[in-house]
Amino acid sequence: MTTIAQLDSRKRLNLAPYAPADLYIVTAEPNGRITLEPASVISRLEQDVLNNPSIMAEVAAYRADPSDLVEE
Repeated sequence: MTTIAQLDSRKRLNLAPYAPADLYIVTAEPNGRITLEPASVISRLEQDVLNNPSIMAEVAAYRADPSDLVEE
């Protein structure tokens, strides 16, 4: 979608009509272009888990056969 938008007197722009997310990474380039990239925040603990190959291998194994962890 391409449109023209005007800033208000305080240099603000209402992004509600264009923004599907609530959190963004903002990049301001030297030529004046501003890029908004939808973002999400995860905890350091979750990042550590996602970066741990042995834990992720266990998760993959469980997803492949969840009955393996079910006790009867």
